[in-house]
Amino acid sequence: MLLNVDEFLKRFASGVLRYRGSLLIEGYPGAGKTTLAASICYSYTARNERCLYTTFHEDKEKVFGILSALGIDLASAEKRGFLRYIRFPVSSDVEMIVDELNKHIAEFRPRVVVVDSVNPLLMATETSIARRGYLQNFFASLPEVLNGLLVLVYELPPTGRGIGLEDIEFVVDTIITMKYRIVRGLIERFAEVKKSRGSPLKIAKIPFTISESGGIRFLAPEILEEVPATRLEERKFEIMHPLAKETLSIFRGEVYLIVYPLDARPPELHLMLLAIVIANKARALVISYRYSSEDLRKLFIDIAVDVGIERSRAEEIVDKYLVFRSINPTSHSIPEVFTWEQLLVEELKPDIAVFHGVDVFWYLFRADIDEYYSHLYNQLQYFRRIGVTVVRWMPYISEEYYKLNVSLSDVVHRFYLTAPGRLSLYAWRRGKRPIIFRAEELEKASKALGEFLRTAAL
Repeated sequence: MLLNVDEFLKRFASGVLRYRGSLLIEGYPGAGKTTLAASICYSYTARNERCLYTTFHEDKEKVFGILSALGIDLASAEKRGFLRYIRFPVSSDVEMIVDELNKHIAEFRPRVVVVDSVNPLLMATETSIARRGYLQNFFASLPEVLNGLLVLVYELPPTGRGIGLEDIEFVVDTIITMKYRIVRGLIERFAEVKKSRGSPLKIAKIPFTISESGGIRFLAPEILEEVPATRLEERKFEIMHPLAKETLSIFRGEVYLIVYPLDARPPELHLMLLAIVIANKARALVISYRYSSEDLRKLFIDIAVDVGIERSRAEEIVDKYLVFRSINPTSHSIPEVFTWEQLLVEELKPDIAVFHGVDVFWYLFRADIDEYYSHLYNQLQYFRRIGVTVVRWMPYISEEYYKLNVSLSDVVHRFYLTAPGRLSLYAWRRGKRPIIFRAEELEKASKALGEFLRTAAL
């Protein structure tokens, strides 16, 4: 699930929204602290609520320019009178800074105040317990004065925890630590919710992205309390194959795994998918990790033409029942891949979601296979709950990855070579005995599939 800032706060920091609260955003340089703080500020101004944004270092024009590229238009909020941006001088006079803050709050009457960052204030109170207590009490009481939200930004030093951080962490209601790491040359960002009063939490680590125009978006995983039941009361999809229909039928929400030799990909796979959607009047989304949408569409059309369907009619059938998308998994982290897949399914609302070439994930994410499995498991359970049947296509590349996928599947078809150029089929469905079909039977079945498609195309 893709969340904007408002949705993220409602889900993971609802306590600071329901009550007069305070939020600490901490992290190392470049982690996204200012982007999150500014996004919160901007979301308030979009609702015509005032935000007072204070800083000690950042030039206003520079900050506005950088954030504008992310779709955070603080300049327009300022023009409309809902934002006041104040740059304080770095000073050891904490009382003076607090007095100035109070003056602006009294004049502007903001609903949210951002202090980016509190590091200079904490450094100024380092040697005085009394001044640290004074600052702590000020921040503790400020949300009540605002009748709203206080956002504090803290930059963690490279050596770890910094000066006075414990004092701030003690008084705030919610703590979010922004982090990032480099994986396969890509920046993988995530936020850790370490504390959130009034917000029962089950997920503490939430991946997020920062992009031009899109700003900051959080990739909250779908984690279900219970494993959803198969929707047996709804129609099942008959896999239009002349062999053992009971073995080859799937219910809504089930997972259908198709495995084939790496160097012998049977064209029957495409024929079977076309037959399924035509016979069941179903709509399928085909997501490929190997081919472009255009190339995959052309491949299906060419295969339909090969069995005797006129090209214009083949194009019409493919476009009616199939929609194609492609994702380059090397440009995304594990959470991003699963988020984009889910967004496509939610947007296009197919009956069947086909994931083509899922073997690439074994090569890319083998070192993080536990994380990959967790995301895959939760995604498949989510699709089961909403009644989307999943078809996963992959060549056989390793016994471990094969077993991982089989463990999550309701129906498994594994094609294997018994002689050069000749394939047999191992077919199994949950609750049934497996069946093996010889090459001769498969060849006859393929001809029957072609005949079915030619007849359906008339």
